[in-house]
Amino acid sequence: MGGLGAFIFYNTNVVNEYRTKVADERWTAQYEKTLLAFETVPQPRITDVRMNVAIYPHDPRVVTEGSYAIENRTGAPLGTVHVRWARELAMKRLEVQGARVTKDFPEFRYRIFTFDRPMAPGERRDIVFETVREQRGFRNSGNETRVVDNGTFVDSSEISPFLGMGRDSLLQDRAKRRKYGLPAEMRPAKLEDQSARAFQYTRRDSDWVNTDLTVSTVADQVPIAPGYKVNESVTGGRRTVRYKTDAPILDMFSVQSAAYEIRKDRWKDVELAVYYDRAHP
Repeated sequence: MGGLGAFIFYNTNVVNEYRTKVADERWTAQYEKTLLAFETVPQPRITDVRMNVAIYPHDPRVVTEGSYAIENRTGAPLGTVHVRWARELAMKRLEVQGARVTKDFPEFRYRIFTFDRPMAPGERRDIVFETVREQRGFRNSGNETRVVDNGTFVDSSEISPFLGMGRDSLLQDRAKRRKYGLPAEMRPAKLEDQSARAFQYTRRDSDWVNTDLTVSTVADQVPIAPGYKVNESVTGGRRTVRYKTDAPILDMFSVQSAAYEIRKDRWKDVELAVYYDRAHP
């Protein structure tokens, strides 16, 4: 029994961070108190997304190497860009063209970069990143359910960073917000507030984006991402497919991997394909 207890402790406290529901609430409340003031700091917009997403469904792990093309659409010079990412995501590399880190909040996965030369209106620059989402051992709670043996489904917010602060992932319950000294409600903008119309509903750091996504997985599964298939190859036990959009899409998309059956058909000059689980024909 002692050996079993040591094994459990090692996985839930050493390999992984031991989290409780109350501790998570405190973390989220402090996250808001520390960073929400940055919500109104003007930020560039993402215009193009390129990512190479390597899915390892049996590990489970997702390694993402990517880049954003960003553009200053504010009409005024920008001195800083704020970058944040999901708490469960490990950021292995993060670089902003022509900028350096001047403030870091490692506990909250938030960095502020200052441009060596302010970003002029209409100017475009690049952000390069590498992230890892994985489960090591087992946790006391919140184990990985998005990357699985057969049926991986992760969205872009879970494997890539955001620009600027937003209100996603904050405490919503009025009683809990009061408990932690926060305003009881996070009210939406007033109807007359024209500035609120500058942001689309899924995320504040982009309007419509072009995507170029290369997704790889184990050879006996099919990777899926938005866009038209450019090419596909199988080598070294891995299947790789590149997808590219021919028109801008919302910057909130998913990548998937599963042992799909594929039923193909054609309607006039349109090719059709349905990807499904063989247990649900």
